[in-house]
Amino acid sequence: MGVTFFSYFIVFSNFKNYLFEKYYKIMDITINGKNVTLKKTFRSVIAYEQAMGKSFNPQTITETVMYFYCVIIASDQSVEITFDEFLNWLDDNPTAIKDFTDWLIKQAEMESKLAKKKSTKAK
Repeated sequence: MGVTFFSYFIVFSNFKNYLFEKYYKIMDITINGKNVTLKKTFRSVIAYEQAMGKSFNPQTITETVMYFYCVIIASDQSVEITFDEFLNWLDDNPTAIKDFTDWLIKQAEMESKLAKKKSTKAK
C-alpha cells in the first residue's frame, strides 16, 4: 500500500508542477550577474508599501518601477542592489519594464481565470 500512496503522491506532485508552469508564467532576469526568477509574493507587496509609504496600488511609472525593484529583492534576498543601481540597470535594459508589466498582466489574467474556475466549481 505504501508504494501505491507514493505513486499517487508523485503523480499529484507532477500534475501540480504542470499546472503551476501552465498557469503561472515565470519571468527570469539577470541582474548584477545573478539569475533571478521573479515571484509575486506578500514580501514584495510589503516592501513596496514600506518604500512608498502607502497602500499597494501601483499606477504611475515611478510606482511600477518601485514595485519591480521590490519584486526583485523579495524574490531573491541574496541580490544586493541599491535602487539607484537598479535604475541604472533599467537604463541598460530598456525592455525590462515592459517585460515586467506584461508579466504582471499575464499573472493577473491567470489568477482571474483560476478564480472564475474555482467559483464555478463552488456553485
